[in-house]
Amino acid sequence: PPDYDAIERRVGVSGEEAQAAEEDVKLTAIAMASDNPSLRSRAAAEAHDGGAGVVVVAPRHVRNLALGLGDEPTWASRVTNEQRIMLEAVGKSRALGVIVMNLCKLSKALKKPQAVNYQMMALQAAGAVVKRDVMHTDAKGIRCKTAYVYLAKYAQTISAGDGVGTGDG
Repeated sequence: PPDYDAIERRVGVSGEEAQAAEEDVKLTAIAMASDNPSLRSRAAAEAHDGGAGVVVVAPRHVRNLALGLGDEPTWASRVTNEQRIMLEAVGKSRALGVIVMNLCKLSKALKKPQAVNYQMMALQAAGAVVKRDVMHTDAKGIRCKTAYVYLAKYAQTISAGDGVGTGDG
């Protein structure tokens, strides 16, 4: 792997920014230089094999905007890898939300519920997500209190008249 610290000293960008730029260049090169024409356009990829397994990946700065991280460089602390993984999972759910404890399955660092709750509180404090407490019936028919998490931009679409607060005050 490249020496990101050397890049930072030479170019004046952080190692993370250099790594993100390199990731974007690699994704573009794979998509454009591929011999498989189904990888060159979304429409062709969806038509190929019925679109099964098609994943459209946007550049990192576009994903950051979609996840509500457009102003992240001004935050007191950067978003960790675990927080980014959680945000992307929550973002995929859009207005449906994600049960907080289901986020434990995303990475080895998030196996413990305490780790998930800590990361979630940090994202809540930053205003990136909104948590909503709900009663949930599990597969065994047992009702328990849990929480759904939404990206902040989808929290406004949730009905406030359902008797459950949206978690924003």
